[in-house]
Amino acid sequence: MLSNQTRATLVQVLRSLSADAVRPLFMKHCEYDIEDASTDILLRAAREAPADQMAGLLVELLSNSTAIREDAPTKYVYDARLADLRGHLRADGFEVLEDALVRLVPAAEPVAQIRDELDATLPSSDLDGDGAVRQLLRDSHLSCSRTPPDFNAGTTQARIALETLVRRSAAMVAARRGKPAPADTWGAALFFLRSEAVIEQPEEEALAKVYTLISPGAHVPKGLTTEQWALLARTFAVSGAYFVVRQHLAA
Repeated sequence: MLSNQTRATLVQVLRSLSADAVRPLFMKHCEYDIEDASTDILLRAAREAPADQMAGLLVELLSNSTAIREDAPTKYVYDARLADLRGHLRADGFEVLEDALVRLVPAAEPVAQIRDELDATLPSSDLDGDGAVRQLLRDSHLSCSRTPPDFNAGTTQARIALETLVRRSAAMVAARRGKPAPADTWGAALFFLRSEAVIEQPEEEALAKVYTLISPGAHVPKGLTTEQWALLARTFAVSGAYFVVRQHLAA
């Protein structure tokens, strides 16, 4: 359930270790005998390894960092990349605690895969020719993974990505069907998509509620930390964005 960004950051950590140290780590946790510790091979191995095996590797790296650090030729590079990995992992909704990979917010777990699916789907659609939406989603992840994290920015960037997709979808559906374009606003675009049967009324209402819930000024609900709320808010926004893209492609 890790995002591509987090897997790439893991590879950076491994690349900061000696090649002789990396191969046993992969064989121990991923049952994957890498031919060498080159970046391309490590990236492929990180993509192909099952989630439970990746979890074991992450736990060893982040729980026994002092012992493994001895295999890093340049210690400060290893330390910086390990800290970066912790941040990306938390942005995905996970943390290593007491020798286990735990979810910070259970409902946030799928967001990494949904965002990666959006990254793969948007280039072939007409909704993100300039790459702006994909950049917003990447920036949202980075805002939550940096030190110190900016959870407000992460939530805002994900919300803007959702809004941008709705507005672009409405404009493109109108052009395709020879209809007057709606006003380039969230409310008008969302209403137009429902009026054109791209989405149904309950779906319009759900998207509107998500947008309101994560808009600026919305308070952090009781019982949640700012970080937990940011993870949930990003999950709502990214899931909504994925839904809009799928409905647009089907219209």
